Amino acid sequence: MAGAFTAHAKKENHLFVISIEAKSDEPFGITVAQRRKNNSVNSKIEQRIETLAKQLFHNVNIEGLRYQLLHGIAGTLLEAKKQKADFAVFVVQEFSTSLTNPKKQQKNSADLNLFISTLVNESVDLKNGSLLGPIRVPVGNEETNEPSLFFGKIRTEVK
Repeated sequence: MAGAFTAHAKKENHLFVISIEAKSDEPFGITVAQRRKNNSVNSKIEQRIETLAKQLFHNVNIEGLRYQLLHGIAGTLLEAKKQKADFAVFVVQEFSTSLTNPKKQQKNSADLNLFISTLVNESVDLKNGSLLGPIRVPVGNEETNEPSLFFGKIRTEVK
């Protein structure tokens, strides 16, 4: 089970863009390094990765991070900026069944924590049922009126 869903919400005078990435125990895709290697000749993926690395990570080495997280979080931030939202929220909704592999879920948690830790330049352990933020991440060349980024994680036990 995988997929992404984006919603807009308003509370008082604040606009939220909320992206939900649904997972069971499948990984967050290949790493940035693997995505670069799988690049086709006419693709602009190399330029896209370089731009995101510079804007989000200030040129920190992101080769070991999962490309699906990079793409999803960048998309959430860009949509929030496009909508002039105050907040961008990226939530991982994890479903757990009797068939789910706990080791794969632990690997996903580690990958998500590595991504966030690299972004904020400190060790992060995002627990189920928690929300982390606000994180100020410039989107594009402007640093004014940028949405604040939050990360969330939810686990649902499915019987």
